[in-house]
Amino acid sequence: MAFCLCSPSCKSGYWVLDCTWCHFCLAYCACFPDAPVLVLSVAATSVRLFSVSRAVLRYIQRLVSHRVALEGMDHLRLHLYDQIAQADLSHVTSLRRGDLLARIGSDVDEVGDFIVKSALPAGVAAIVGCGTVGALDSYHRMRQ
Repeated sequence: MAFCLCSPSCKSGYWVLDCTWCHFCLAYCACFPDAPVLVLSVAATSVRLFSVSRAVLRYIQRLVSHRVALEGMDHLRLHLYDQIAQADLSHVTSLRRGDLLARIGSDVDEVGDFIVKSALPAGVAAIVGCGTVGALDSYHRMRQ
């Protein structure tokens, strides 16, 4: 689960870093119009690096988050089926054929959707927000 939060946090952190670097390059070029070409080529290459790595990290994030969600859903289904197998049969036999499986399947799918679409993005936003504020605070303290 920690890697599942770390991968998208890196991707979002790269986005913040990419935007910061682009704005720095624009400000640097505006302040120093006769800047060496080597400085500008390093800036352009690093922007490309951040953009490509952001796409790669997005792909890794998708793989990892869906793997975590699917494994969690698998464990949840197994636990529910074990509980049903140990339960009193009068509760199970009162339902129509297939209703129980349909209910369990849809409920477990909703839990998986919640993890992928709500819980993980909220965790990533918290990590990236705290990291950005921490980086800006350390930069501000360094400049004083």
